[in-house]
Amino acid sequence: MQQSSGNPNAQNLASPAPPNQEVEGELSITDCFKTLLTIQKNTAVQFQATQLQAERAQARADEQRRHDAERLAAVEEQRRLDNERFAEQRRLDAERIAAIDEQRRLDNARFEEQRRINTEKLALLEEIAKNSVTKQESTPAPATRVDGRIDLTRFRTSDGPQFKGPFQIVEPFLTWMQGVKIFFSTRNVTHSDDKRLVLGALITETNLLSYYANVLASYEGKSWDEFRDCLFKFCLPEDWRTELRQTIKHLEMSNSKSFMEYSGRARTLQSLVNFEKHSFSDLDLAEFVMFGLPHALKTKVKDFQLLATKDFNYSEFESRTNGFYATLPRTRSTATRTPSTLSSNPMERLDPEAYLWRLFSYLDSV
Repeated sequence: MQQSSGNPNAQNLASPAPPNQEVEGELSITDCFKTLLTIQKNTAVQFQATQLQAERAQARADEQRRHDAERLAAVEEQRRLDNERFAEQRRLDAERIAAIDEQRRLDNARFEEQRRINTEKLALLEEIAKNSVTKQESTPAPATRVDGRIDLTRFRTSDGPQFKGPFQIVEPFLTWMQGVKIFFSTRNVTHSDDKRLVLGALITETNLLSYYANVLASYEGKSWDEFRDCLFKFCLPEDWRTELRQTIKHLEMSNSKSFMEYSGRARTLQSLVNFEKHSFSDLDLAEFVMFGLPHALKTKVKDFQLLATKDFNYSEFESRTNGFYATLPRTRSTATRTPSTLSSNPMERLDPEAYLWRLFSYLDSV
């Protein structure tokens, strides 16, 4: 204690201690200020960053609102367009329905008008028919005039046999002439001039029609036989009867035909040969028919001497031969006839009308 109190230098050295403490305190305050500044700076940076994020978020929100507004506007525009389109479609549908209703109304009106017209026509036809019947009953018109002529203005030729050809083929022409003969007989056409005039309406084949027109006037007042002979000379060869005989001679009974079909064909050709002149007898026909029979059936005819009877009758010969044919053992072909089995003779290719008139001519000759 004494040393320290007695040494003034030591006391002087110990006295500066408080100022050192103040320096240390001042440094702490500086550090505090620095820390505060740093905190403020960091706070400012964070605030700026937060403010920037907020601005960006606001910008994004504004952009999203703009997009939403545009999308909403587009939806509204699409809805408006859809409404307009639906309204237009409804308008078109209404117009179409109105047009359909109008068309239906017009159709009904037209149908009603047509029914009315048909009713009037039917009533008129009934009235005409009634008057016609009354007129016919009161004043019946004679079919023929006093001079034997027919009224050509009222004579119907539409149901007569029509000659359609082929040209210069024997059988179709003769069949047609047989039909013409029957037609004139059933319609009571007897005058030669009437026959010539009516015949022109029954020709549709070009060559014969042209020839008919050229020679018609030159035969006025002449007989029907003369006019018919000139047609025969133009349409048929001179030996047409011989040609038909040859056809009959070469007839053969095929497996696809029955005996009655075969015999009917032969009798048809015989009626053509004997047209207006009987030159081919039934016995001659039966002989030619026998030559074309199959061997077994021909043997039956010969064994029973069907052709050797005194008073030969073709119908009896045909009936007995058909009986033999029905009892013969054979295999009947059911297949359809091939084109190679069809007759190549053009005289056999006749239209239905020709066959009909040929049938009439055959019945007329029996």
